[in-house]
Amino acid sequence: MRALIHLFAFLFAGPALAGHLLGGDMTYVHLGNNVYRIEVQVFKECGVGADLDGIIDIGIFRENGTHFMTVSPSLEPVINIPVESGNPCIVTPPDLCVQRGLYHATVTLPPGNGYYTLTYQRCCRGAPIGNLVLPEQQGSTFTIQVPDASVHGHNSSPSFDGYPDLALCQSFPVTVLQEATDADGDSLVFELALPFVGGTTANPVPPPAAPPYTPVNLAAGYSVANLLNSTPPLTIDPVTGTMEVTPSMQNRFVVGVKIKEYRNGVVISEVLRDLIYVVVPCQGVLASIVDLTAEVRCGGLNVQFQNTSIGTDRFHWDFGVPGVDNDTSDLAVPTFTFP
Repeated sequence: MRALIHLFAFLFAGPALAGHLLGGDMTYVHLGNNVYRIEVQVFKECGVGADLDGIIDIGIFRENGTHFMTVSPSLEPVINIPVESGNPCIVTPPDLCVQRGLYHATVTLPPGNGYYTLTYQRCCRGAPIGNLVLPEQQGSTFTIQVPDASVHGHNSSPSFDGYPDLALCQSFPVTVLQEATDADGDSLVFELALPFVGGTTANPVPPPAAPPYTPVNLAAGYSVANLLNSTPPLTIDPVTGTMEVTPSMQNRFVVGVKIKEYRNGVVISEVLRDLIYVVVPCQGVLASIVDLTAEVRCGGLNVQFQNTSIGTDRFHWDFGVPGVDNDTSDLAVPTFTFP
């Protein structure tokens, strides 16, 4: 026997996002020969704080750390992206708005120099951010490596599908998709990671620096294994990229999502998406019914269901009888006779 509860009226409320960077990532596409198209996307709150930079500098470094070149793409038309919570029942507040800035550059990267590191650095994340020490001094470094084509063949990096869901609801379980596509058919493995530190308030737009880069400094009580200090902690499926968490406290939290790209069993590139998730208080529906005991399951076809849902006085049950559409009830505590 199967009973489905369709519940209504989920309310979502909380503070608006601050006018600072909310994250971003860097990817690239191989266009043929040794030509690559670099893409940088940056997320920030709409209409508050500094505008997105009209031009950015992307530093390109050889494997030995020496500077190869710098490219300076211009900002393409800015778009507002939908703010999703990962839960179709949540209605986000109207003042919650995120902009996406996009930059493209085309470069020629000759093989035989080892891998290339591409880097863009910027400030600022703003405050408060619950899992960082002095978050306003820990900007962002968006970086990625292009493997040596003479060793691994030409490569296009994995790219995330769609936009990130940046709103999370306190005390409610949420599933966040971090799906990605790889044009070369390489194997992808997802994991949680620490983003890298970039600019500061004193030097908000630094010239791109050569690697290595420093991970963000987490506050006490936080780790890669528990980036939101929640119970259970935030997890990610290494195969699908699906993240699951039940946030326990209101705040903002920096989360890094890394994709490792494997070819012939070797990691040839990594994409690191740097994001700030906002946890806000919610009042809403929690769908819950009491599991049927063995005595009830085996005691006959007439079953009374116990409803332990909270947050609504409207219910719709579908008891799952194949081939009929009248096996439903709008009662809070229904009884149904199965065929």
